[in-house]
Amino acid sequence: MIKVEKKNGYSIIQMNRPEKLNAINLSGYQKFTLALNDAAEDPEIRATIIIGAGPSFSSGNDLEDFSKGVGRDWEIAILDFLQSLARFPKVLIGAVQGHAVGVGATMLLHCDLVYLHETADISFPFIHLGLVPEAGATWSLPRLIGRKKASEYLLLGRIMSAPEAILTGFANQTFGDDQSPLEVAEKVAISLSKKPAQGLTATKKLMMRESDEVVEEIIRREALEFMKLLQSETSQALVKGFLQQSH
Repeated sequence: MIKVEKKNGYSIIQMNRPEKLNAINLSGYQKFTLALNDAAEDPEIRATIIIGAGPSFSSGNDLEDFSKGVGRDWEIAILDFLQSLARFPKVLIGAVQGHAVGVGATMLLHCDLVYLHETADISFPFIHLGLVPEAGATWSLPRLIGRKKASEYLLLGRIMSAPEAILTGFANQTFGDDQSPLEVAEKVAISLSKKPAQGLTATKKLMMRESDEVVEEIIRREALEFMKLLQSETSQALVKGFLQQSH
């Protein structure tokens, strides 16, 4: 599910389940967390790239697993992943092609730099499944793009196009078919790898100083509400209905 590659000064974390559009299952969350923690603790790494294999970045949580019910192991794995993402001290780069859905979209809120293929789209479909967003999105997205605009994506469930992502400040830049997501991200990572590590880490820490504790608490609250709603008859029926339509 997760492939990790270490280069000179940076690392690459690839969600590698293209047959499932890189949907993240229990094992995926656990391995993703380990990869983030390893990169965070490695003094040689200045930046980490997150990409997806195949035509899409990530379709989010594995809904087939969710439809079977999730237990305490799922809760722990998801919360561990989200907290590791929020606490990640190095520069985090997201490079997206195709679809970024659910947690595939909310994880990008924790990236310091985001690059999108010109046809990529970002989707927060939680409302359609009777759920709440996760990864601190209910706090981070309104502060990034404004509450009114965030309401379109979180309350109406409208899909964000790549041009919209640039206009709202969600992403930094788009790229075309002449470049792969990895090529785009690696150019940035190579540039970062040549900069003093202490300056990069300290600057990111200062930029995040006001949000760190708040975001971690919001992540915890969202996770509790998410799991409670997921167990409801309404959400289970909506998840199963979505799966039937997609098959």
